Amino acid sequence: MGVIVRGLSRTNEYRADAGIVALGANPLSLMTALRKLDLLEIRARGGVVQTKGRWRHYLFATHPVLAQRLGALRRVAARAGFGAAEIRAAAEGPLDVAEEHQYPLWLVQSMQAQ
Repeated sequence: MGVIVRGLSRTNEYRADAGIVALGANPLSLMTALRKLDLLEIRARGGVVQTKGRWRHYLFATHPVLAQRLGALRRVAARAGFGAAEIRAAAEGPLDVAEEHQYPLWLVQSMQAQ
């Protein structure tokens, strides 16, 4: 039952992303913010990208994997009229996050859950 509930939660995240864009948020800014949070998580883990047990993490996750969420936001941004180059820059371009921005893992995960 928990797996089903978490799957619905991931679906709701996609809907929330599309809904906030419908209310006027910039999907490119949302994409960049999500990527920055991901970068902060990697820094909090000491530069280690978590790969062990990833399928279990995905199965029980309440939020979609970043790549999938960015893919959905790419489609939302294209429907909103943004150009391919703008979308690519938001999804793949360099991020400006100063090195002094180091946060404990619990804080980054708390920000991601918001």
